[in-house]
Amino acid sequence: MKQVRRQLKETLELPTRYAKLYKRAPIKLPSGVMLYGPPGCGKTMLAGAVAAECGLHFISVKGPEILDKYIGGSEQNVRDLFARAAAASPSILFFDEFESIAPRRGADSSGVTDRVVNQLLTFLDGVEDRSEIYVMAASSRPDLIDPALLRPGRLDKPLYCNFPDETERYEIYKSVSNKFEHLDQDVDSCLRDLAKKYSQFTGADIQAIFSSANLATVHDGSSHITSKHLTAAAKATRPSVSPADRAKFLKIFAKFRDEEETKQSGGGGSGGSSGGGAQQKLTKEQQETLLGKLASFGYDIDEVKQGKQRLATA
Repeated sequence: MKQVRRQLKETLELPTRYAKLYKRAPIKLPSGVMLYGPPGCGKTMLAGAVAAECGLHFISVKGPEILDKYIGGSEQNVRDLFARAAAASPSILFFDEFESIAPRRGADSSGVTDRVVNQLLTFLDGVEDRSEIYVMAASSRPDLIDPALLRPGRLDKPLYCNFPDETERYEIYKSVSNKFEHLDQDVDSCLRDLAKKYSQFTGADIQAIFSSANLATVHDGSSHITSKHLTAAAKATRPSVSPADRAKFLKIFAKFRDEEETKQSGGGGSGGSSGGGAQQKLTKEQQETLLGKLASFGYDIDEVKQGKQRLATA
């Protein structure tokens, strides 16, 4: 998570601090970021925190909020969002649950999301001016997003927010605990134990533990959150991402990263014959059937066999 935070600051803070140098650059520098990772791992919170550190206005919108039942209403909502971001520039326009408004085109029978994707491409490609507007999106299913939005010049900087490890979980515990003033002094050692013992918890789960512990103090009539409250809350909290879902998400993200690396390396071209692929051979019966059809079209079979007569293609 620290590395993701650093890369975000480099993308957002440096162009703002050194605006004159960036304007002299002869190429279009990245200004679109795609945060992807499991649910509850702090993608939205991270984007807001970095925006505050960089001194940028943060405009957050949930994906489904854009969709409208009237024809043209969804596209107008997109235009209004970019106009609002332009009025508050320098700003960050953050789309949460991005896969809900920008799925692969053709997947929606109504065509609403297809038009939304086209409108987003219009702004991301620079057809409409968006100077000092940084576009960020977050998704737990990047494989469902239309690939055109992830190409260079658009949301071309994917950043992976993984499940927190033990050290990161402890830091999340400490960060959340700072919001509560009525904590016992012996809580710190308990937080370390919880970070080590419960490896399945995400940032959202840790916040739920503190909320449950705080509620327990109300029931007990206690004035402080103790280790006992936190331990009991952790035992009663069920991980928001089950082991089966965790394995599924990790598989999806691994495949997505492989595809992105293939694009960046210039490989993975589709169409045509691959260099190492062998052509499938036809059986003798299939060959005779094919030659019979060619003969009915007026081809000289002997010349076709010898390769002297080329087949006409549509």
